[in-house]
Amino acid sequence: MYSNMERRMVFAIFMLLVCSFSRWSAAMDAASNDPHQTRTGTTATLARSETVNFPMIAHYQAFSPIQSDSAIDLDIDEMRAQLSVAGAPSFGNSALLTAMELYSRGGHSHPVAEVTLSSPGLSRPMVKGEKLTGINSASNHQVVLYAAESYPIGTTRLRLNYDTTNTTSLMRDNDADDMRVDTAIHVNWCQVGGKAAPFLDFCLVASGELVTETSETMQYQYDLLSDNLNDQTIQGLSLRAREEMYLCENCPYTDFKKFFDWYGAYDYADHFVQAAKDGVQTEFQNGNVDFGNIGVTGRQQAILSASVYLSLFMKIISQMERALDYCDGVSLWDSAVAFYTGSLEGIDGTGDGLLFYNLADQRCVEFKTCGFLGDDVATGRSYINFLVFEEFRQGQRRLRHGSCREPRKNKERIVQLMLVPLIQSTLRNAWLQSYGGDDSEESHAEGIALASAIVPYINPCENSGPEDAKIIYDNMISTERNAPPRFDQVKSALERNYQCLNITCAEVGGLWDSATGSYKEGAGRCSDQFALEEDNTKFTILIAVFGVLLAGSIVLIAYVFSERRVLSSATAKSRDQDRDFNPHVPEIA
Repeated sequence: MYSNMERRMVFAIFMLLVCSFSRWSAAMDAASNDPHQTRTGTTATLARSETVNFPMIAHYQAFSPIQSDSAIDLDIDEMRAQLSVAGAPSFGNSALLTAMELYSRGGHSHPVAEVTLSSPGLSRPMVKGEKLTGINSASNHQVVLYAAESYPIGTTRLRLNYDTTNTTSLMRDNDADDMRVDTAIHVNWCQVGGKAAPFLDFCLVASGELVTETSETMQYQYDLLSDNLNDQTIQGLSLRAREEMYLCENCPYTDFKKFFDWYGAYDYADHFVQAAKDGVQTEFQNGNVDFGNIGVTGRQQAILSASVYLSLFMKIISQMERALDYCDGVSLWDSAVAFYTGSLEGIDGTGDGLLFYNLADQRCVEFKTCGFLGDDVATGRSYINFLVFEEFRQGQRRLRHGSCREPRKNKERIVQLMLVPLIQSTLRNAWLQSYGGDDSEESHAEGIALASAIVPYINPCENSGPEDAKIIYDNMISTERNAPPRFDQVKSALERNYQCLNITCAEVGGLWDSATGSYKEGAGRCSDQFALEEDNTKFTILIAVFGVLLAGSIVLIAYVFSERRVLSSATAKSRDQDRDFNPHVPEIA
């Protein structure tokens, strides 16, 4: 029998083979199938700044414009900045109000302009996605917009989507050692919404002329501050959940139903945030939090944490589910990757992000689960992220080939893996409160948000699920307790359900003490009941590695030929769907 380490070494070699091929194949397809696609992000030595249409994000090659979705992390970043400078003991000061404005109105993702046309309005019908151009307010350069919906003759009020493919990435340059490394995707479009300091340089000028592709002109006017909005906001992710995840044709989605069954509310994430803002108790059927017992700094942390752990977590799942439902393109699947990663991680995943990708990287250092083998602390690249992104790539390939059923396996595995950094963070938080002397409101509030994202998955588990959910709630969420959580109780309650969640002790790891080179007392890695007996026979390792290498070579050859045989009709169909979801996708000549 192979030891756990041997099995993971073999798996790591296989992953290296598959990941290398995936990235090469995706980059080659992007270049060969799309004459408008730039090669930005496919190598290390590139131009210092290039315009990217279909960007690579954390080494994942998108085949649809995901820049605007990935920019949702900029809303989180600005909310964090506002809340960190808010020192007044109430939610009435301007910084906190601005943070909530960002939460409800956005500022970076899916910007739109609502303009008023001069009478008598449209002289002909306008179709959804129709392209118009105007002039920006800073430099008289062209602004590209698209009709957000279809409009009849005589319409005077138009809602126009800004083109959000205009982004830049400052890349590594191996020939310039002194060059600043900044791989984040920088957005170059109108940014207003709820921002305290709107960025108007790329906004449509306040009044002027809109020009259609057939050179028709129309006069318009609008208010730069009140009429530049965002169609995608953190609050909106929760408010749309009922329609997108409970009432759709193939709804309710399994994951969302777990949360609805637990909380009894479709908009549980927004309800959580609003209760934190107002300092009141939530009104759920389970899992209530009395924010009246938590101070302002704790409630601020609860708002930020819930925005990611509750709202964005379910949005990632929703995009994958919808991609499987429609099964006629990859834009929704790519969008899930954008929400998982965010723009701040950049093309190579080394940026300073704020979403799940970064959460996994942070926790791997503390739980000794970094690297291809998942047993390191030095690399800073999570083993979970390696696994998640291979699932993302495989799901994307299957969707591009027209497979609708197989990607569901990828979606299910991604959700299971996403639970790992949430569980690691919950364990870390419980340990800090129990043994680390951290009695801050911020730590308590973050623990509440983390556990609130985990408990709906624990409760349906067979055997002790409901009892363990109560243990986690009583220790981590209830604000009636006057003592820190019992770390040992929280750890045991979580571990009893790993098999139900289809995750392993090895994937979660243990809370690592770098100073001593060992696990913290009582916080070590658990042992899976189904773990294989260890065996250190070197010969069997070599045989296994050789077999995997041989199989991997066959797989690579098969992939090369299959990828080259992708039917042009399937590609065109995918682009049609992508263009419908993102109307600024260019036509291919």
